Amino acid sequence: MLMRCLFKRKKLLFILLPLLIIRPILSSWIGIRVGEFFDLAIYGTNYKKVILGFIVIFVLWVTNYSIVFYWTKLLKAFIVTRFRRDSKHDMFNNVMNVNADDFNTMEPGDYIAAFSNDITILEDRYFKSVLELFEYIITIIIVGGVFFSLDPLLAGTVATFGIIGAAISIALAKYTRKMNDRFIKSFYAFTQGIKELFSSFRTIKNYNITNQIQNRFDQMNDETENKKYQADFALEFVNSISAAFSGFLMFSVIGIGLIKVMRGDITMGIVITAYNFSSDLSTPLQNCLHKMNEIRSVKTITEKINTFRELAQKSAEDVECDEVKNIETCNLEYNGVSFTIGEKKVLSDFSFVFEEGKKYLIIGKNGAGKSTLFKLLKRMYGNYTGAISIGGFDISRMSYDTLGGYISYLNEDVNVYSASVKENITLFRDVNEEILDKAITTAHVEVELDRQIRDNGSNISSGEKRRIEIARTLVQNTPIIVFDEAISTLDIETAYEIEQLALSLDSMVIFISHNFSGKLVDKYDEILLLGDGMLLGHGSHEELLSSNPYYQHIWEIKNGTIN
Repeated sequence: MLMRCLFKRKKLLFILLPLLIIRPILSSWIGIRVGEFFDLAIYGTNYKKVILGFIVIFVLWVTNYSIVFYWTKLLKAFIVTRFRRDSKHDMFNNVMNVNADDFNTMEPGDYIAAFSNDITILEDRYFKSVLELFEYIITIIIVGGVFFSLDPLLAGTVATFGIIGAAISIALAKYTRKMNDRFIKSFYAFTQGIKELFSSFRTIKNYNITNQIQNRFDQMNDETENKKYQADFALEFVNSISAAFSGFLMFSVIGIGLIKVMRGDITMGIVITAYNFSSDLSTPLQNCLHKMNEIRSVKTITEKINTFRELAQKSAEDVECDEVKNIETCNLEYNGVSFTIGEKKVLSDFSFVFEEGKKYLIIGKNGAGKSTLFKLLKRMYGNYTGAISIGGFDISRMSYDTLGGYISYLNEDVNVYSASVKENITLFRDVNEEILDKAITTAHVEVELDRQIRDNGSNISSGEKRRIEIARTLVQNTPIIVFDEAISTLDIETAYEIEQLALSLDSMVIFISHNFSGKLVDKYDEILLLGDGMLLGHGSHEELLSSNPYYQHIWEIKNGTIN
């Protein structure tokens, strides 16, 4: 993905290339001229000629560093901004295209860290480093080529020490990568921990454990910062070794150059020029090693980003988007469906046909498999046996988009966005105003449409959230609507109103609830009883009440008549 980001901005890189070439050419020319003027000053010449030459050099130097250097920095910053934006776009797109089953294999902290710490590290240690490495290589080629033509021995000395420094840096790269991997993994855990602590704020206050939580935070913070210090220390340790070789490189050029001057092989001006060239080369050589280490240090992050991409590709490969036939009757059929998580069998040979337009109530103990049954329908899990079909068409052959056009799934939690009520209903899509007004009226949404919802809906009630979600569903206009414990957190009056609303809809309604209303129970076409992943019975309220002991027991508890 990162290489694709670079390739996407290849036009900008081609614009940058001439600037990167001009700078070392001007620096080389200035270096040679400076050496020549030293010789003129030492061996005698008109001082006005020397002064005029230095004026020319000064003008070119100012041009090089005030104009070329400025535009190079500006363009590099612009390119890095584009890289950063492109990489975040690709990462988010890949995550959104991962199927729900694979999405759940990673901690939320991993995803959050990808768009906070990881992207910052990529900017500093990958995108900026790649551009700077590109610049340093061009500088080494141009300055090195000019230097070699000036004096092969001095240029060879620089190259030798540069190669030795590179070899040592490469040998120590595994150490820096290991330290950086430890820090990145520690930061993922820290991000996940912060998320958990903030989401449990009410629990912290309720049990008065602020001090204990502060201690827990400090432990996580200390561990993360220690790992970061160790990673930074490892990188700087390797860089300092390569810096030492670069420094020694410059002294060796002076030593060898002075010997050649005493032997009469070269002039003092060439020594000065060689020293300037070695200075111009030592920094790029040293920084090349730094940047290669930095690029290698982000291996863990690039592997995680590649994981997002691979999971998204897997999801695309798993679903062959066959052309779905026009389904005439949207019956939902489960045929011998079994599902196991770990060693626990959640569903066992479940078979049932839910008929279009009818209303169903599903009840059973916690762990009976009620929610799992319909999470399979939304393909949140994929490794079940048996078949699930809509109108005779197996859902495993449907794309997510197609499947979403048939099924709306409302669970206990309602996700809202920091946006207006209207945008939370339309989900940022263009919706026909007549359809929107009908959905709002039917769902009894009484909150002003332009009201801004704060983070996680903290300024609206649970009932208002639920009505907003129902309005979303009505806008979607799917033939199958599943209410999975959708009223469990609501007060009795609001829960009754929501259940009554669900029963009034034209779609097939599957209502999963422990908190169903006794006044509405006879409005359901069928009630399904689940236990241990199996269908224990089904029928109307009257049929089950007269024939099913388990349902009779539930009804007695519901009505408070149990002995």
